[in-house]
Amino acid sequence: MRSPRPFIYLLGLLLPPLIIGTTLTFLTLSQLMIRKAPPPYKGSLPAAPELSKNSKLRAVILTSNVGTEITDLLGPLNILAESDAFDVYTVAPERRFSPTTADVSFLPDFDLSQAPQADLIVLPSVLDFENPILVDWLKKHAPKAQAVLALSEGARIAAQAGLFRAKIGTAFFTAIEDLKQLEPTARWLPNARYVVDGPIISTSSITGGLDATLQAIEIVAGQTAAQRATTRLNLVRNQQLDPYFSEPKSVELAVQKDRGWGDVWGSDGFFQLFMRGGYDWNKRRTATLLYPGVSELGLAASLETMGRSFRMFVSVASATRVPIRTQHGMILISNSELQDIYEPHLFVIPPGASDQDLLADPALKQWLSEAHPLIKDFKTAAAGQSFQQSFALLAELEGDPLAQFVGRTLDFPASQIKPVRPRLEDELALWLRPLLVGLLGMWAVWVGDRWLKGKAEEARRITQDTRLQTADAANRA
Repeated sequence: MRSPRPFIYLLGLLLPPLIIGTTLTFLTLSQLMIRKAPPPYKGSLPAAPELSKNSKLRAVILTSNVGTEITDLLGPLNILAESDAFDVYTVAPERRFSPTTADVSFLPDFDLSQAPQADLIVLPSVLDFENPILVDWLKKHAPKAQAVLALSEGARIAAQAGLFRAKIGTAFFTAIEDLKQLEPTARWLPNARYVVDGPIISTSSITGGLDATLQAIEIVAGQTAAQRATTRLNLVRNQQLDPYFSEPKSVELAVQKDRGWGDVWGSDGFFQLFMRGGYDWNKRRTATLLYPGVSELGLAASLETMGRSFRMFVSVASATRVPIRTQHGMILISNSELQDIYEPHLFVIPPGASDQDLLADPALKQWLSEAHPLIKDFKTAAAGQSFQQSFALLAELEGDPLAQFVGRTLDFPASQIKPVRPRLEDELALWLRPLLVGLLGMWAVWVGDRWLKGKAEEARRITQDTRLQTADAANRA
């Protein structure tokens, strides 16, 4: 009979790195992606905006008081405002500072009872998508809107409101099976970047929402308005990356293979997640500056890209913790002040301001003069290139494999991520750690094996001695 010892040694080599890596990956995910409740804001709230009486269309973004996806919130707001065709408002069940998926909170313009009627309704991903208050508001207002844009898991609210009945739609792939149960009359296409079916536009990913926002502008306000936003922001419009329309001209997309975890994250996606989450122990601390006039899209791109790398603890800080208006009037408040940020390795200044504007704040001027992290200054860059710049920075710091991995999780076009050669010393350290854990596991098996052999030999000797003593006693008798 063949000895099982080689198999046991193999298990000693493989199981400890797998168990430890998986455990540390889940701990990393909990630290990086589960946000603590923001500190309460004790000051008086800024006044709600007055509804404009001009001839512009109205876009209303339906948000949550529990948690709203940061790029789904800020990206469309920035693009819609730059089209110069919409007045953009945010609404939520209550008008109070509410958390996002990043380290920053926002103040909705109105509560739902004061929300204006919209020509375009935008549904970002929210944490409380089963909230009946949100669903009921959408049921009431969607029939009067020209179009509804459901971003990623925002399709869950739209489906509960009956907007996908007998329609074609898409959503983030983890929501597709639930949506099939929720609205079985709909045809769900997880393989499409975004889907247009009449007045309902839906998206399957974070960056796909930017392209879909331009499509929504074109549907509601015309091609000129969409082109205006594209030009002003210097956006790359990725229409060629499989938008699906209900017209026959693109029906061939419907028969493409459904996109699952492996297709979205790539063949090495889970391996990257396992290695970065479990064995990349030197996490960077990254701070992003929140300041008056910051570009909404620029802020979101920095937070989204760095935050999904599983390599960085990302925080948002302002000179003082007070409400701050972004470039197009959204009111944000950071969870931290600059003085609370402990020695960041990287400090990012998003697009939106000049040196003169930034240095007008004495507290910020003082901090910048004393701080010594790596400062990446994008404040004068085009907001529409913010994702490209953030990916270039991530590739520069951490190497191309990680940047490509994050790009796949956001469905960002790989052709727009500038390749950078990975730093060999970092990659070597990353591989050595699980190898050393595996070798330690084999050593533990060897020690255990030696101990068991010793115990077995000792038991054999005792048994043999006992037999000899018994035989000797029998001979004497």
